[in-house]
Amino acid sequence: MYKERLIIDYWYKKVNEFDDSKYLFDNYEEFPGGFYSVNKSNECFSFLQSISNSNALAEYSIFSSVFAALIKKYTQEDPIWLVSPSIAEIDSIKNGLVFYQIGINKDPSLKEIVNITKAEIENTLSFGSFEFEALKKQFNITSEKENRLLQYGFSYSPVNLEATNLKKVKLHLNIIKQNSQFTIEVRYDRNKYNTAFIENFVGHFLLLISDLSSLLLKPLNEIDILSGKEKDIL
Repeated sequence: MYKERLIIDYWYKKVNEFDDSKYLFDNYEEFPGGFYSVNKSNECFSFLQSISNSNALAEYSIFSSVFAALIKKYTQEDPIWLVSPSIAEIDSIKNGLVFYQIGINKDPSLKEIVNITKAEIENTLSFGSFEFEALKKQFNITSEKENRLLQYGFSYSPVNLEATNLKKVKLHLNIIKQNSQFTIEVRYDRNKYNTAFIENFVGHFLLLISDLSSLLLKPLNEIDILSGKEKDIL
């Protein structure tokens, strides 16, 4: 494990270099109250489970990669996203937080994003998790900066939201695996997102996951994430 000073410097570098000028919306909910949930059977995730060999860390990496790819496709940027390392074997970091930010080239395939994200996860977890409140105090992160930083969050349950700053994230996707099904939960800022947007976001996430086998090698910009219903509307 790295020395505490090095860990703090590592996290601060990520936070300090974050360009929050794109998130100047000034009417965020302090604790986002929007909630959306959908259940899907294991069959929808059969390819993901086969290539991950049902290993929790591998599943976590792939889910997180698709989440990163979707944000990239929506925003055309490489934003920071905040996650809970809840699958970690070390109890002391299960309710901690880590930042991920990956540099994605202009036209990556999903497979490239998975590999880039996997490397980021391995590198990041080697530093351990951190306590966000301590980081805020150490570097005098204002509430405005915090709001703009905590835009996207991802977790693969079990995770205790109340024990982390994920409860403040403006768009947080949580995946719960239970027996024969997966539950996709999204908590979101109702001042920033409406229900239709969230439903589409989850639908696009599930589309990428369920069709992963045919989309892995396809450039992200060429992947059509519009559903049949959305195409009819267009």
